[in-house]
Amino acid sequence: MNILLINHYAGSPKHGMEYRPYYLAKEWVRMGHKVYIVASSISHLRSISPNVTDIISHEVIDGISYSWLKTPGYNGNGVMRAINMFSFVANLMLHAGYFTRTVRPNIVIASSTYPLDILPARSISKRSSLKMANFCLDNGGRFTILCI
Repeated sequence: MNILLINHYAGSPKHGMEYRPYYLAKEWVRMGHKVYIVASSISHLRSISPNVTDIISHEVIDGISYSWLKTPGYNGNGVMRAINMFSFVANLMLHAGYFTRTVRPNIVIASSTYPLDILPARSISKRSSLKMANFCLDNGGRFTILCI
């Protein structure tokens, strides 16, 4: 199965936090699935930013295919962080057709800490004739998957 996981802040052991998307993807790869993570090139959580040379840059880490979308830098929780978020969502919307064609997903999972990534995930899901999964984490640390 081709799994497309959208998480703005996704990291890896190479880049630093956020690790949840990486470890979920690593297990899915171990189970024989192909996993594609789409994330922002800039995140305050990572200790090292990926090397991004184009609007979309690709990297494979431990069998997981990462696509980094180029976004502007920011410090703190100000206006530039909001611009970074909107830039990520806008770039993903603009390239929804690209991810639909290249990944050919069997499932699209939206898993960022803010709900805006549902819009491009929904677009990719519709283009792929799929249901979309919104991946949430409640306060108790339990996962919830909401299919839309």
